[in-house]
Amino acid sequence: MKKTQLGILFFMSIIFTLVIVGNVSAMTVNSVHLEDLINEDNSIQESFIINISNNTDKVFTFTLPANAFDLKLNNNKFPIDTNVLNLPLNCQTCLFKIEYTIKDVVNFEGSDVYTFSRTLNFPVVPSVLDYDVKLPIGYVIKSNNSLEPSIVPSASGISTDGEHIIVKWLQKDPVLPSRYYVSYSNHESTENLASEFGNELTEWPVLVISLVLFLLGGIGGILIQKHYKNSKMKDYDIYSPSSLLSPDEKKVLELLKKNNNKMNQKNIVNDLSWSKSKVSAIMTNLEYKKVVKREKIGRNYTVEVITDLL
Repeated sequence: MKKTQLGILFFMSIIFTLVIVGNVSAMTVNSVHLEDLINEDNSIQESFIINISNNTDKVFTFTLPANAFDLKLNNNKFPIDTNVLNLPLNCQTCLFKIEYTIKDVVNFEGSDVYTFSRTLNFPVVPSVLDYDVKLPIGYVIKSNNSLEPSIVPSASGISTDGEHIIVKWLQKDPVLPSRYYVSYSNHESTENLASEFGNELTEWPVLVISLVLFLLGGIGGILIQKHYKNSKMKDYDIYSPSSLLSPDEKKVLELLKKNNNKMNQKNIVNDLSWSKSKVSAIMTNLEYKKVVKREKIGRNYTVEVITDLL
């Protein structure tokens, strides 16, 4: 009799353990792909693609930013009654897309310089976070000539789709909450500023002074040219990028290599039959990575390879 009771108790304990283990298993967020497209009016088109598994919940709760509008769920318009979005789920492995537009993320810093800042946090930290920020058309990453870096944290990669420069962070088991920051500027305004400065130099008093300074600088430059050139190349070598090049970047570098690693930017546009904006975006990207350097001559650039990655 006792053996029978012990057997029943043992069987019940196994059943109870299985029930407990089944209840403990929680939903897993495998990956989140987030894309922020910065529009010309500084609004942000934000989209999430969320991949979850082991789901037993009937509802997925997602908190929208307070100022979100134009909400879409799986490419279909969805009404916004509150900033808490409850999505009905009837799947164990689910993939869905949430899109909306927000403002007050981009700040104007002056002199055509803008900063994008976004702090991310999720109720369940994803195993993989893939985050892309697309700059507006005609804008480039701000030159890193100050103590504050232009991108925080360090980007996993920088590329272009032919129109936008894209900053990517790809993180496994990200530590959240975390702030993501990009400083960028208007490429056309930068070129116009250089042109205006050149026009001012055409006035004869300035030309006389410039000529004297040029002669003095030339004498000093001849004396230190060799030492300066060697040290400069060493500096660039230290900061050579380790990230892989995009296919478009490889095409540009292959063309430069065929032309002794130095070309006029207009000739690159003509030889590749690409738009000026696409080539300009790629050059800015390569310049940021310390692969090429550009020297403005008149209204055009001379491009020179300083780090051979091919």
